[in-house]
Amino acid sequence: MKCTGMYEAKQLIDKAREYNLRILIGCMNESSCANMAAAHLAPLGDWVDLDGPFLINNNPFKDPEVFGGKIV
Repeated sequence: MKCTGMYEAKQLIDKAREYNLRILIGCMNESSCANMAAAHLAPLGDWVDLDGPFLINNNPFKDPEVFGGKIV
């Protein structure tokens, strides 16, 4: 969300890797819809923190399901 989209996020990740930087995929307090977009980038990160939908009480979407530490 903060980098304007998925394509731009991937570009930032690729550039960070060129400089041997580590990647954190995170979120703000946001809906499951926004969070699931970030989840698609999760395999590219070194750390992932996508707990946003669980921290709000007005999420208009179904909360993500987590099994074995993985979002499904």
